[in-house]
Amino acid sequence: MSAEALPSEVVFELPNSLVPHRTYEYRANPSNANTFNTEGATIQFTLPRLDRSFYQANTIYIRGRLALTLAGTASTNVTDPNLSFTSAGAYSVFSRQVVRTGSGQTLETIQNPAIVSNIQMAYGLTPAERLGMNNLLRNTPYHCWQDWGLAGSYSSAGWGMGCSGTDATSGIAVPAGHNATVDFCIPLNSCLTACEKFLPASFDEFVVELTIANMISSAGVQNPTFIIHKDTVGVTGFSLTDLEISAQVFELSPQTYNQLMAQYPSGISLKSQSYMYGSGSLPSASGAGTYDIVYSHKLQSIKQFMMAVAPSNAIEGQYAGVNPNLNTYNLSINGTTYPQRPIRCVNPAEVYAQNQKSWGALMSDLKCGSVAPEHHAIASTAYNSYYDAYLTYGTAGNRELKDLAIKSNRCFFMLDLESINGGKPVYNGVSTSGSGTSSVIRLEVGATLASTVHNIHYFSVYDCLLKFDPNLGVSVVN
Repeated sequence: MSAEALPSEVVFELPNSLVPHRTYEYRANPSNANTFNTEGATIQFTLPRLDRSFYQANTIYIRGRLALTLAGTASTNVTDPNLSFTSAGAYSVFSRQVVRTGSGQTLETIQNPAIVSNIQMAYGLTPAERLGMNNLLRNTPYHCWQDWGLAGSYSSAGWGMGCSGTDATSGIAVPAGHNATVDFCIPLNSCLTACEKFLPASFDEFVVELTIANMISSAGVQNPTFIIHKDTVGVTGFSLTDLEISAQVFELSPQTYNQLMAQYPSGISLKSQSYMYGSGSLPSASGAGTYDIVYSHKLQSIKQFMMAVAPSNAIEGQYAGVNPNLNTYNLSINGTTYPQRPIRCVNPAEVYAQNQKSWGALMSDLKCGSVAPEHHAIASTAYNSYYDAYLTYGTAGNRELKDLAIKSNRCFFMLDLESINGGKPVYNGVSTSGSGTSSVIRLEVGATLASTVHNIHYFSVYDCLLKFDPNLGVSVVN
C-alpha cells in the first residue's frame, strides 16, 4: 500500500523510548536584511537543513519589534487611545506568506494570512486565553485600558498606542511615545506547523517569506492594519527590527538516526493542512435575492470552509465579520450542495452551531471561542429582531476603539466539509479538482444591504501531504 493511502500516524513515527539525542533552540535573523521600513517588502527567514535532526513543528514562531512614526495630536487619555492593532493582532503586519524549500519548491502560498488567523483566534481561544495571547500577538484591541471595561488599576502594558503625557482621568504619567513601539511573537500558521509529527530537517532547508502589509495612512483615514479614530493621528512611517525565527530542534545520534531512516527507505510522508484565499463582493445596497460568488479553488480535499464579509466602512477594516442580511447560504460544487439543506442564517445561533461543527467541537469546551452574542449577532442592517447593524467607521459617535468592548463585528461563517473520501483516507474532505468542476458560494440575501460595498474573504482549509524523499527532496501534494 502506498504512503499516500495511509494516515500520517502510520507513515512516520519517532521511537517511543528516549534514545540518544540532544535538543536545542535554533534562532536566526532574516537572511535578506535586518531592518524593514517599506510596504510590500519581503522578509525572508530560513530554517536550515540540519543533519540527523527534526524541527518540533509547534514551537516555530516569528519575533519582531514594530516602531511607528505618528503624525497628529497624541491622546493623553489612556482610556481613549488613538490607534490599535485590529483583532488579528500582529499577524496583520503581513499580507502574504510563502513557504518554499531551499531548492525552490513552493509548499504553500497564503494571501491575507491574518484574516484566517483572526477567524481561528475568534473560535479557538476563550476570552481569558485571548487576553493571555495579547502578550504575544497584541490581538485584543479593546484591551487598551482597564481590563475588559471592569474597574481596576491601569497597566502600562495596556495603554493605547500613541498615548503620551499625563492621563487626564487617572493622573498616570504616560512615557513619551509609549506603545508607538510594540513587540510581538507570532506562532507560524503554516503547513510546516500543522503537522502532528516532528518535521524532518535533514532533507532540505525551509524558507519562510512574509510580505509587509500597507501601514501608512493619513490622519483619520481607515487603515487595513490599524484602526485609527478621531481624525487626530496618522501613521507616516514604520520600522520593523529585532526580527527572528525560532524553532526547537531534536537531534538524534548517528546510529539512532540511521536505524530510524532504515525503516523508511523510500522517504517520509506527513499529513498536514494549509489555507487558500479567495475573494468576491456584494455591491452597495444590494437588494434581496440570490447571489452566486465564484468559488475558484481547485483542491483534492477541502475539509473546512471559512468566510468573512467585511463592509468597506466597518471599523475593523478587512478583519470585520458581518452577516450580509442572509436568509441562507451554502456551497454548490459541481451540482452538489454542502450542506444538503442551506444554513438558516436568520438564526444567529444556527450560524454559530455550524461554526463549532466545522471544528468538530459542537457542545464541547473546545473551540467555544471568544465571540460574545453581541459581537456575533451583527448584520449589514438590523434586518430581523436577532441582529444589530454593524459598527461603522465614519462618525465620531461610533468609531471609538473603546466601543469595541461593547460591540464589534465578528460574525463569521464556517462549514464542515470533512468526509471519508474513496480509497485515500489521508484526503477526507470535499474535492473541487478537475477541469469540469464548477463551484459557487450561494448567498440568499433577505433584505437590502447597507450602502457600501461588502467585501467577501473566504478560505479553503485543505489537506496536504508533505513528502520527504531522499532523492527528490521535499514536495507537497494537495
